[in-house]
Amino acid sequence: MAPASQDQSALMRDDYDELGEEEWHRLARDLPGRVSFEVHRRFLARLVRPGHRVLEVGAGPGRFTTVLADLGARILVTDLSPVQLGLNHTYVGTNRAEEAVETREPLDVCDTSRYDDGEFDVILAYGGPPVVRVRANGRGAARPVPHHDPCWRGRRLRYAGARHVSTTPQYCGHSSEEPRTGR
Repeated sequence: MAPASQDQSALMRDDYDELGEEEWHRLARDLPGRVSFEVHRRFLARLVRPGHRVLEVGAGPGRFTTVLADLGARILVTDLSPVQLGLNHTYVGTNRAEEAVETREPLDVCDTSRYDDGEFDVILAYGGPPVVRVRANGRGAARPVPHHDPCWRGRRLRYAGARHVSTTPQYCGHSSEEPRTGR
């Protein structure tokens, strides 16, 4: 991983570590948050089927982990932030959604080399990776990562046969599907 990518990863990890429990409340606190959650939930309901194996990138405290479990998915929960992974275990681990979680592990999206092509049916990256949250005066603002950094383009997330689902603050959702090969 290049030093610039390491710097971006460290900034993002530190930001989400600091954000802590506030990330759990973000999509329930006000009307825009609840609408955003519902739009994203419905988007997943159209794409995820029972038995799908999902790589959830940047899972945070688990709002969408629970949605994926309700849809019948098997989930590999990942996050750059150890604090968010811990919160995911706290919130998801106390309900039946925990049965759908295969494991939780730290993941820097710039290095997904541990996963094989075709290992996942869906790769979910809601809220990133194309965005780095920047903390300023206690308020979060979104700043796009420069497009010349290939690890933020989803290249290392695209595996043969997997549907790639991501969002940024500017868009409600994006999905792409590559042809199935050998599965």
